[in-house]
Order: sequence, then C-alpha cells, then structure tokens
Amino acid sequence: MVPAHLTEVSAVFLMIVWTVVWCSFGIVGRHAKRRFTTNALLVRYSGGAIVSITFFYWLAFSDMGNPAGFLGGYSSLTDFLSDSTMRFGGIFLVLLGAAGMMFSRWELRELTLAEVLFAKCELSVHTGVYRYFNHPMYLGLFLMLFGSFILYPNLFALLFIVPVWFFVEKKKGIEESSYPT
Repeated sequence: MVPAHLTEVSAVFLMIVWTVVWCSFGIVGRHAKRRFTTNALLVRYSGGAIVSITFFYWLAFSDMGNPAGFLGGYSSLTDFLSDSTMRFGGIFLVLLGAAGMMFSRWELRELTLAEVLFAKCELSVHTGVYRYFNHPMYLGLFLMLFGSFILYPNLFALLFIVPVWFFVEKKKGIEESSYPT
C-alpha cells in the first residue's frame, strides 16, 4: 500500500521531474569508450551526493520531520510554505532547476554519463548555460532541492542539504583543479 501523501499531485510531479532529469542524463551523450579515466574521489563524492539526495527525498516524503511536530503544534513554517504562492514558487524552482540540469547536460553531450559524474577531465565548456554559470548542473540541483523543500517542508530532510553541499563542493574542487589555465 502506498502512503497517501505520495499520491498527492506535487509528490507525483517531483517523482516525474526527477525521472525525466535522470533519464535525460542517461540518454544524452555519446556511447563510445571512455576517453577519460575514472577518478576514485569523484566516484566517492558523486555517490555521497546521490545517497544524500535520496535520503533528502525519503525524509521529505515522510512525516517524521514535519515542523509542526517539532514546534509543539506551532506550524507557522508549514502554514507559510503551504500557501499557494509559495507552492507555485516551489514548483517553479523545481522546473527551473530541472531545465538547468538538462540544458547543462546537453552542453556536455560529447561525454558519457560516467564521464560527467566520475571522470576528471580537461574539458572546459564556455557555451550555452556554461557561459553564465560555472556549474549549472549543481545550481540546478540545489534549485530542485530548495523547491522540493518548499513543497515538502521537513526539518530532517533539510539537514541532508549539508552533506549534498559538502560532496558537491568537494567534487567541484576536483573538477576545477583539472581545468586548463
């Protein structure tokens, strides 16, 4: 039996958006042998970020960290975030982040998914969305997470933003160290 809150329109919407983003990551890109070797630290940091994102959503869809339960019935955060304008804002941020992630993946279409996630390469892109942002995929990821938090405010889930940020920062540092100067 599926919990009732997972059948809400916004929960189904989030699951569909994430499915589309991840499918687009796998579909776009070349399917030849890897040109770049896999970096063990990038594998570790990417894996840590993916696990943290998974826990974020697992907790966000649960009622465990509902602010009303923590604050002794005071639910101003929940009331504020359940306002229709805020919910629209959350949906907008999720869509904006998803679009940013998919456009940035399209710019890296010469790379396989494994290369995008795990390879330390000398590729430096300055076209498309990369002209305006150094790491549009990561920006899109955090926009999606923040929009999801607005749709499903959960204090425990919010704590998982910290390890996601940590792993992304570590991964970004390794990637930037290999860029040509």
